[in-house]
Parts: sequence; structure tokens; C-alpha cells
Amino acid sequence: MFDTAIIDGTIIDGTGGEPFGASVYIADGMIRCIDKTGKTQLPAKHIVDASGLCVCPGFIDVHTHEDISLIVTPDMPSKVTQGITTVVTGLCGYSPAPIMDARRLPAEYAIVIPDSKYTYTTYKHYLAAVAHARPAVNYIPLVGHSTLRLQVMDDVHRPATDKEIQAMQPLIDEAFAAGVSGLSSGLAYDMASGADTAELTALCTYIKQYNGAYITHIRNEGDGLLDSVDEAIQIGKTAQIPVIFSHHKSVGRANHGQSKLSLARIDTARKYMDIAMDVYPYTFSSTALTLRHVQRGRPEDVVITRSDMLPHMIGKRLSEIMAQLGLSVGDTIDALGTAGALYFIMAEQDVRRILRHKACVIGSDGLPFDPLPHQRLWGTFPRVLQNYVNQDHILSLPTAIRKMSGLSADIFGLSKRGYIKQGYHADITVFDATTIAETATIQCPKSTAKGIIHVFVNGRPATIGTGRLLKTENRVFPN
Repeated sequence: MFDTAIIDGTIIDGTGGEPFGASVYIADGMIRCIDKTGKTQLPAKHIVDASGLCVCPGFIDVHTHEDISLIVTPDMPSKVTQGITTVVTGLCGYSPAPIMDARRLPAEYAIVIPDSKYTYTTYKHYLAAVAHARPAVNYIPLVGHSTLRLQVMDDVHRPATDKEIQAMQPLIDEAFAAGVSGLSSGLAYDMASGADTAELTALCTYIKQYNGAYITHIRNEGDGLLDSVDEAIQIGKTAQIPVIFSHHKSVGRANHGQSKLSLARIDTARKYMDIAMDVYPYTFSSTALTLRHVQRGRPEDVVITRSDMLPHMIGKRLSEIMAQLGLSVGDTIDALGTAGALYFIMAEQDVRRILRHKACVIGSDGLPFDPLPHQRLWGTFPRVLQNYVNQDHILSLPTAIRKMSGLSADIFGLSKRGYIKQGYHADITVFDATTIAETATIQCPKSTAKGIIHVFVNGRPATIGTGRLLKTENRVFPN
């Protein structure tokens, strides 16, 4: 007797191969049988009629800032309603551990940590808090480079000394022992922009012993894009570890089209090392409001998503607020206090070029604690299927599903996940390919997608308690 039978669905198995008709049988959290004959329905406690629907591996969101959401909203509605069954956390150099003194955290950490009570001195303590909350989705934590720097340096606006790098090593040891899978960096941000290539190379060389990867928000995604790509490649090459480029893009009107050159450099490096990247399917980004970020575009290209000093300005363009307050750009940013924003600074041609790349997977990069978050928080994965498969035919349906599941599982070294295969963990999403759609918008970003019918995490309908901590085993990168 099986626990669940998903009957007569169209299977898109995560390999990129052609869909096929079959029934999937689940027991003890695993896929136990895939029956393509359709002649006899095997006995099961629960029956899911998937006729007319697609059955695929649960989506893997490889770039999130859900570190604390796993604790405060363990049902994870913004993820589950997209068909996401696994999230990667600790990106862009931010992680909620190890943090010895929350009073030292810069304001930018508010995009990840809504309250200082959600900081943890060790990764063991953080992951214990997540386990106690029992989130609905699986999670793969990373340790943040910026967080490490803040623990051992009196001034983060310079390169770390050899002694400070050595002081980071026990913190890295503890994090990997607890269960992290890599080191993330956010070199465009104030806490890490002072780090030099030698510092990052030393840390990446150190994590090689743990089979760790370097996941990087590179130093400059605008005028310095190509140099920053070269730096990340050099770090990975010297340290002999994989490199994953976070939310790869080219920002600023003068740099539209530069992804053609950045991808060419990445492809050259892929001949001798493991490299991948993630992308979100939008032409506007979201992060903390800083002068540095605003200067990549124009004030009219910036929409405020969060402000602790002037919350009534949320939803307005920075140019409007400047005119209303009669202040300069810098003074307006100061008046808004700790704030976040949307930045309309990318080109659709670059998004599409990166999305099609064979080493590219999908990440939402949503900020769950912004009052008016980027719509990618709730809409990324349905949007890919709606816009780039059904509407514009940029990707085939099997290719898009692979970028959301099997390829992501390979790159992050997840054992027996990411595919609809017998003997694999039953992380499964059932959706209607004809109605799948993002409903989130800029004005109403917290809106549930259409077309996601069933989501199973470790063999059970996704709910509090179905998720697990996942650890990296053997990473496999596309050739």
C-alpha cells in the first residue's frame, strides 16, 4: 500500500527530456514506482488525479533571503504557492549567524533580519531554531562573508589582515560542521566592498576542504561588470572550488547588452572549472536604498519599498519624494532612513540571454520583510513558465523545469532530489501548464500564483514540518 498515488499526469522529470504519461507512487517520503502503462491503478491511501496536469520535481529556489522566514513564517506561503520545495539561504554575504553582537549590524542587514532577536552566535544555534520552527520547505544554508568580517574586524572598510582571515576560519569550521554548503559574498555592499581578491581567495581556499562553493554577488554589475566577473573566476580558479554567480545581470543603460561579453568570459572559464549562475526573470532589482545603488540609474528609476523614517513614502518614486521634500538625492536618502527600493536598471535582452544559458538556474532573490516587496518574492517561478515558455517561447517547458529543479539539484549537490525518478525523494509539484501565471504586480506584490495545484515536500503535502536541512554531496555542473 502506497501513501500517495499521483495518477495519469504528464511527467516532466527534470532531465530536460520529453514529457511522458505516467502515474507516480509515493511511500515513506520517496518515489517508489513510476508506472507508464496506465493499465492498473496500484493501491494507495491518497489518490491525486493529475489528468491534464504536469507532474514535475519540486522547484528549487537557489537564491533567497528567507533565512528568518523559515522561523517566523514556517508555512512559507510565498514559496509553496509557487511550487517551491527547497530554498537556498544566506546569500549576498548576509547570514543570521555567526553574529556575536547584533548592535554592530549595519542597517543594510534589515533586508534579511527584521529584528535583532533573530541573530545567532553560531550556525548550530540558528539551525536549531529553524528545526524547532519546522518549516514547510527544505533548506540549504550558506555562510555570509560579510557576516564573518563583522565578527573579527574593527573596520570593514578595508581588506582583512592575515590574522583576521585566520580568525574567520573557526567560524567557518563551525558553520560547515552545522550544515552550510558554501560561502556567499556581497561585494557590492558596504560591509564587503573593502575586501580584496586575496582575502576572498584565502577564504575560498579554506572552504575547499569542505567541498564548499563560492556563491557571489560580484563587486560591480554595471560599469565594472567584466572586471568583476574576471575577479570571481580568478578566485574560484585559484582556490579550486566552484563559482556560482548570483542574479547575473548587467545594470545601467550604458551597460545594456554587456551580458553577451560576460557570458563569453564565463564560457571560456567553464572549459577548465565549474561555474554556474542564477537569474530572476525581471528587468528591475530590489535591495537596500543606498546612494551607490541609486547612482547606477536615475532617481525616477527608483521606487521605495521600505522606509523606517517616512513609511508613507513607500510605493513612490525617489524623484517624486525629492520634489516633495525639496531635497537632494543624498539628503532624501538620509531622510528616508533605513530603506529599500526597486531599481529599474536592466534590459530584457540581457535577462533573456542569461536565462537561456545552459549553466543558468532560477532564483527569486525576494526580500520577505519589505512592506512592498519586489513581486519576484511571490511570482518568479510561475512567471518563467508564463512569460518565457508559454508566451514568448524563449525556453521549452522541459528546459524551464530543468532550470528550476534537476540542474539546480546537480549544482548544489543534492542527493536523490530534483528529478522524478524511482528511489528519489518525493519533492513534487503538480501544475496546470495552460493556466500557470504570476498574479503578483509591482503595486500588489503579495499575490498567489495561478496554476499550482499540488505541492509535496518529502512525500507529504507541503505544510509546517515537511521540510528538512539538506547538505551538499557531489556537485555536477553542465559541460
